[in-house]
Amino acid sequence: MEYISKTVTLKNGKTCLIRRGEEQDAELLIEHWKTTAAETRNLTRELSEDDLTVEEQRALIREKNGEENVLNLLAFVDGQHAGNCAFNPVEDSLRVRHRCAVGIALYQKFCGMGVGTALLSEILAAAKAAGYERAELEAVSTNAPAIGLYKKLGFEVIGTMPQALRYQDGTYADFLLMTKRL
Repeated sequence: MEYISKTVTLKNGKTCLIRRGEEQDAELLIEHWKTTAAETRNLTRELSEDDLTVEEQRALIREKNGEENVLNLLAFVDGQHAGNCAFNPVEDSLRVRHRCAVGIALYQKFCGMGVGTALLSEILAAAKAAGYERAELEAVSTNAPAIGLYKKLGFEVIGTMPQALRYQDGTYADFLLMTKRL
């Protein structure tokens, strides 16, 4: 999906460039995954699970950029990569084509600056423009900052999935299932 880059001013006065991910971002995206997976337990995969090569990541970006119902946006604050946000179809069957799944991950040092609000606002507007009627996401029930962001942007909790994540140490986390009408 095409996207026209945007620059927004964050609440701390810094500038944030939001643009579509491109093939040349492959290494940057691999590093983002490794760092954010190590920083938080709020993502669905363990650090050890994602071992894409740079070429595989480039191919994935190329494939996704060729689709009209998928978008991955990257945010840069003062030139530094701050995080990503994306939407994908829930499924391709006719009865659920109106729904998209949304995901976002920021480096911890960029949380609380308004980057998440800017990225998620852009991805929701793009999802609506792509024809989606409903956005859905799952949030770890103890991730209060993320849940606050989602609620601020109009998401509602529609249920809980107990023990949705099982960590390597044997503990669990519940998901809040959240949705927003676009």
